[in-house]
Amino acid sequence: MSPRLDEAGHKRVQQVIGSFLYYGQAVDDIILMALNGILADQVAPTEHTNKRLEQFLDYMATHPDATIRFKASNMILNIHSNASYLSASRAQSQAGGYFFLDSRQ
Repeated sequence: MSPRLDEAGHKRVQQVIGSFLYYGQAVDDIILMALNGILADQVAPTEHTNKRLEQFLDYMATHPDATIRFKASNMILNIHSNASYLSASRAQSQAGGYFFLDSRQ
């Protein structure tokens, strides 16, 4: 087991995760897997966590230009839903749905 980080190292791990979490959710969802792994060790970060953090920062420095591209398509979101109330004994409201993308021409 690797030694735990001091308070400054712990704070750095939290700052990096906080800085990149929104970016990962909004722009580059590929990094969320790596962030999740580091986030799991955030409670008690060790030198191993710090090495993973450095590898993550190297990746971010190497790939700085992630973009989202929106392209028009003929896909349509279809939703089939149903709800019932008191359809079974001691049951309350129940709802369910089936969501899928389809191309209609």
